[in-house]
Amino acid sequence: MIESDYPSFRHALRDLVKVFPKELEDETLKLYWYALRDLSYDAFDHGCNQAMRYHKRFPYPGDLRDYAQTYVRPQRAQPAERLLRSPEQDAMNIGEVRALLASLPMFAHAMPVIRDRENEDGSLVYHSGRSASQEVERKKIGIQNTISQYP
Repeated sequence: MIESDYPSFRHALRDLVKVFPKELEDETLKLYWYALRDLSYDAFDHGCNQAMRYHKRFPYPGDLRDYAQTYVRPQRAQPAERLLRSPEQDAMNIGEVRALLASLPMFAHAMPVIRDRENEDGSLVYHSGRSASQEVERKKIGIQNTISQYP
């Protein structure tokens, strides 16, 4: 937890006092803060809620820590269209991967290695049959379209 979590931390412990009647002094609050401040606030809050449900007395810091360790961070939901797509739809062919790598400045030195072949004029031709500049433009458009779908 960070210092700005202290008011919420104090409020959560005062809620425990309502469930388990106990006098909670400021010094005791500070000691609980010192003992539990390495937890995330969400884990601490989960620990307090679990203590309210299952504990028979006012919990010690170790009790709250034990409950807090059962906290599971919620997973981010995936967009529905992502869940409905097959893995084959997500897969890029080797030509697309090579073109994408070739378009990145950090891989520019590897261009001779990732090309498929050269035309008679010496220009690169990728597995897809497109030139390097065509591949880069196609990828830029694809990336822009993908970005524009998400606000």
